[in-house]
Amino acid sequence: MKIIKDILKDKIIDAIFDIVTIDRNKNVWKTNLISWHDNITNNSIGSVSILNLRLIEHEFYLILYTELQKYCPDGYSIKDILYYEWNALSQISWHNDGDKMNRIGLTIYLNSHWDRNWGGFFCWEESTDIYKMYIPNYNTGVFIESDINHHVSIISPYAPPRKTLQVWMFPNKDI
Repeated sequence: MKIIKDILKDKIIDAIFDIVTIDRNKNVWKTNLISWHDNITNNSIGSVSILNLRLIEHEFYLILYTELQKYCPDGYSIKDILYYEWNALSQISWHNDGDKMNRIGLTIYLNSHWDRNWGGFFCWEESTDIYKMYIPNYNTGVFIESDINHHVSIISPYAPPRKTLQVWMFPNKDI
């Protein structure tokens, strides 16, 4: 686990929201309900809207990729950058991202304000009897390696969409 504050420039975050607004009605969005395994969604009735930024704005994607690539550990490169909107009642069950894959996930929180009463905490297993959580904080990146058990707690029905970037980094030999 590693946490980095102020990971992106504000103008990049503004550009993400501009692109998302422009592409809101294009047929490039997916949802967790059709693209995630059942053991991850755990029959959650809440949906997560997913936009692969590589599919919509090539020039901006390259800028974002370059900006984020500097956070990759040696020998790793970015495979995907996804924009997520976690809607009310969405969550992810306890899981790991596949300990054989050696991938690293980076979640960047984009809401300018997140009330802890809204849920949506990022939780992870520190050891067999110690669990920790992180309340989403604007422009903070949370890195997690593939073998760490983690989940996202359920989002309140009164919360606004929880907005994040999900960046997947893989060893160069696997890309």
